[in-house]
Amino acid sequence: MDAVTTKSTASKLNLKNAALVLAIIVGAVLIVSGIATATAPLAIAGGFLFAITSIAWAILHPAALKAYGDMYAEAHLR
Repeated sequence: MDAVTTKSTASKLNLKNAALVLAIIVGAVLIVSGIATATAPLAIAGGFLFAITSIAWAILHPAALKAYGDMYAEAHLR
């Protein structure tokens, strides 16, 4: 994390961030429970929830996304 400091990637704990994290976790749980119970609509709904909230997280936290991209590039593109 040379290019991005910890301060720029840290986000404040607020209701919006907590709601996004909770929605991402709920989406992941719905995917797993849908697969475990062989209920396709449940897994599909969880997938949509997970995807939409993950995209929202990336839009709201671009510095964290850049830090992840930098770490990925450093690890895999040598």
